[in-house]
Amino acid sequence: MATLQTLVVALVRSRLDCGNIVLVGLLANLTHQLQSVLYAAACLINRLRTCDHITDELINLHWL
Repeated sequence: MATLQTLVVALVRSRLDCGNIVLVGLLANLTHQLQSVLYAAACLINRLRTCDHITDELINLHWL
């Protein structure tokens, strides 16, 4: 699981963090789409279903 988490962070989250200054002031729809990508990545790492609560997992991953 650590390898999967490293891969997801390297491919997805690092790209969003790198450009987060550009993300300021985006429309709510675009922000929601980017947030969905982070949620999907957290679900993949933790093997959660889409109907599971993800807040605790985001806190554990420090992805708030």
